[in-house]
Amino acid sequence: MVVLKIGFSNFIFNTADAVAIAEMFSKAERYDRTYIAENERVDPDVEYIHHVHKSENDIEMRILPDHIYQAAKLVGRKSKD
Repeated sequence: MVVLKIGFSNFIFNTADAVAIAEMFSKAERYDRTYIAENERVDPDVEYIHHVHKSENDIEMRILPDHIYQAAKLVGRKSKD
């Protein structure tokens, strides 16, 4: 199994799917928008500046050994306390 860290979340995939997802992300563009405070607006009707740019590679990939994967499945979801 492979762990993909995307942003602040970790996801587990089989190797083929992890590679396919990483390849798709490498082709993606990044979209962001920035809020403009009312006192800084040139046009009072424009609240956001929209940005599209080449995505940095913000995916981390690492192998998860099968014995750790199986043990983690047994433990299940982390408790909230």
